[in-house]
Amino acid sequence: FTAVEEAQGSTTASPARPMGAGALGSAADFGDRELVLLDLLHAPPGSFLGSIATVFTRIEQLAHVLAWAACDEGLDDVAAADRVASDGSSLKFVHCPRLKLNFEVRKGPDGLQHLYSLSHAGLYVTNSSRLASAAQLLDSIPNCLLLEHETDGEMQVLVPAVLPTRPRIKAQPFSTELVMDWDTSWLEAIENPYYMFKIHNSLSFLSASTLASALYLVLLNFLHRKYATVFMLADTIASDAKLTHEERAILLHLHSDVHEFDQHPDAHACRLKISFVMLDAPEELPWQLTGEMARYVAKLRQVSANCRLPREMELALLNKCVLDASDPRFERLRLTLEPVLLCKNRRSQLSAEIE
Repeated sequence: FTAVEEAQGSTTASPARPMGAGALGSAADFGDRELVLLDLLHAPPGSFLGSIATVFTRIEQLAHVLAWAACDEGLDDVAAADRVASDGSSLKFVHCPRLKLNFEVRKGPDGLQHLYSLSHAGLYVTNSSRLASAAQLLDSIPNCLLLEHETDGEMQVLVPAVLPTRPRIKAQPFSTELVMDWDTSWLEAIENPYYMFKIHNSLSFLSASTLASALYLVLLNFLHRKYATVFMLADTIASDAKLTHEERAILLHLHSDVHEFDQHPDAHACRLKISFVMLDAPEELPWQLTGEMARYVAKLRQVSANCRLPREMELALLNKCVLDASDPRFERLRLTLEPVLLCKNRRSQLSAEIE
């Protein structure tokens, strides 16, 4: 959404004490002009400030979103707040310190005022007419901002690197509602507190630029139960190297106890696909491969066509499973004979079919 283009309702915001422009560390030079901090929390719905608050609560808690307006000479704080509330002319910055994000209001090539990112040249917050076409693409990413480039119209999605949780709801066992865990220590521990995804010109898929962002995209889609998408995206997280702390934390969160264990047939297939693409990585996966494979085999008739493992892939995974009670891993993993025999029989069947 382009907050600066929203309907201009009238409201009065309660400003905090004025601060010098240099306090923001902005690239813009306001000289001796002061900035006033606007009250987004009490902005009436439908007002200009209300639209700013609505947009930025998609990616951050409102207590960590700072909207700054220019205070002209001769105007007191309340007058400056009234002015930005009515027409937006004095709003200068929106600052999200926890996410290390800064946006500046300035006129774009179309002659309209936009919120431009100071970290990504040429990108501004948008409510492009193409948003409706990309809605299905973004329905598994509730915590995002859509950005558009001023010259070529390329769209990107900004997503805070906050670990989501899918709470257990007894009345809705297949819920896809997500709750964001705003753990400050997690945001401080990772290098970049947000991820950027490019939207392909066809508006049919997102592109991740790092392994961590690709893992996060897989996580969001898995928790949203978009199993076919996860199965396809699994190829983007293939790795033969040791994962970083951030990457491993996201992978572990995929199978965390904070979520209800997903026993959908396609969920087993997705976990197995991830296991396959990471076979060469020196990492221990958060799920037990033999048990996961046994559940997949037991529910094979219910697995959708888009999530079926190719026979060669399935056989490669079966060769990594415990297939006999004499295997030293049998006791260590506390397995029972049922999943072991399911995997053993399935391997014999596939071997015969391939030969």
